Amino acid sequence: MNDFAKEFIFGKNFIVASHVFVTGPSQDLRDYLVKNKAKKVMFIGHPLFYDKQSEGSGYEYYENGVLKYSKYAKVFKMPLLIKIVHDMLYTITVVLKNHRFWDVYIGSNSLNTFSGLILRKFGIVNKVAYYVIDYKRHRFNNIFYNYLYHKADYICAGNAYEVWNLSPRMTDARKKFFGWERGNHKVVPVGIWFDRIDHSKLMNFDKAKLGFMGHVLEKQGIQYVIKALPIIKKSIPKIKLEVIGQGDCVQKLKELSSELGVLSDVKFLGYIKSHKQIEEQLSDCAVGIALYEKYDEDGDLNFTYFADPAKLKVYLGCGLPVIVSDVPYNAEDIVRESCGLIVTNFKPKTLALQIIKLLSDTKALKRYRKNAVNYASKFNWENIFSDALLGLYGL
Repeated sequence: MNDFAKEFIFGKNFIVASHVFVTGPSQDLRDYLVKNKAKKVMFIGHPLFYDKQSEGSGYEYYENGVLKYSKYAKVFKMPLLIKIVHDMLYTITVVLKNHRFWDVYIGSNSLNTFSGLILRKFGIVNKVAYYVIDYKRHRFNNIFYNYLYHKADYICAGNAYEVWNLSPRMTDARKKFFGWERGNHKVVPVGIWFDRIDHSKLMNFDKAKLGFMGHVLEKQGIQYVIKALPIIKKSIPKIKLEVIGQGDCVQKLKELSSELGVLSDVKFLGYIKSHKQIEEQLSDCAVGIALYEKYDEDGDLNFTYFADPAKLKVYLGCGLPVIVSDVPYNAEDIVRESCGLIVTNFKPKTLALQIIKLLSDTKALKRYRKNAVNYASKFNWENIFSDALLGLYGL
């Protein structure tokens, strides 16, 4: 970030409001603002999943990069409609209790953004940015809730100063599915803390190790790699797959590994809290796996199709070439930059041949690793957030 951007941010007061589960772009934005010593920062978080989080709604307040106080309630489960009202009132109340004026309010999802628009109406907030982390045509099975979801999106997009979409597909989907384009839209992609990753050992890695990180769900496609392992082992006997993360499919994947006789070749590391530890673990792998399913069980396009999966940037930042499905919007960019392969056929033999081909060509693998790091360097959070925030003021 240049000196002008630092000086600009230093003198502003920011609110970031989000629904949270583990970590995501909203927490990265908070960390960016705190790191660069913004004058005042308030981070407001609401639980996304009751059964997977230990804390309820709460907030953190910082001044010039220093945490002054934080307060989180216990998790209290409530019906969805009541939760919507609760979270909005909580956000508004917390803001009113802690200082009377804020320069910028960034709401992650329409519910949090709507609270910001109300605060702006009463002169408490100057500018509101609508940060769209996920988007889906059928977000809820319940028709009423799905209507509210898209109605709120429509209102927030039209009234926020800017709409920050993770990918251009979000804007395209609004026009295609609902026939509107209102609002000042821009793409603010997912980034990484590039300078935090140690690249000194870029060429010192295990050439027979595959890596996966993320929410362990069926739509992530880990099962396809496990099914391909018996075939891969014939050519690469020392092949290993490391799975970082937790989710509903862990036990099912363990049983599948056992049935195929590759349980000893698959290491389930579970949830790792430290991002630095995750990056170190991945850096030792040769390739990152991202075989997203395009459609969900109802035949609807998955969230990933419209979003910008964080794991891709982490893989690339750690120097891992990516074996990816054609679902993410930037999959073709990754191939064009020669730092990954697109796989559309998940059959064990086809997938195995692709993996064997990449792992067996050491020269190509090292070239891909260099390209991966070079490509990932374009997505440093420092640059992404400074550009987005300065853009709010036409700078």
